[in-house]
Amino acid sequence: MVNQAYRRAVLNGYIEKNPCEGVQIKRREAKQLKYLEPELVATLLKPFPLTYPNESKPAPLKSSKPI
Repeated sequence: MVNQAYRRAVLNGYIEKNPCEGVQIKRREAKQLKYLEPELVATLLKPFPLTYPNESKPAPLKSSKPI
């Protein structure tokens, strides 16, 4: 992104040389994403009620109605 800005500045005559020219960036490997197991999620959510504060109906987990 910075390289492109400097390249444009050279093309427009604002600077003589792109200071980013020849610079190489070391790429990092993508990290593996970690997820909680469904059983652990259920255990963690057990103490919390799944109802709205002013209603006795359970909170919907998925919307069955189109938006």
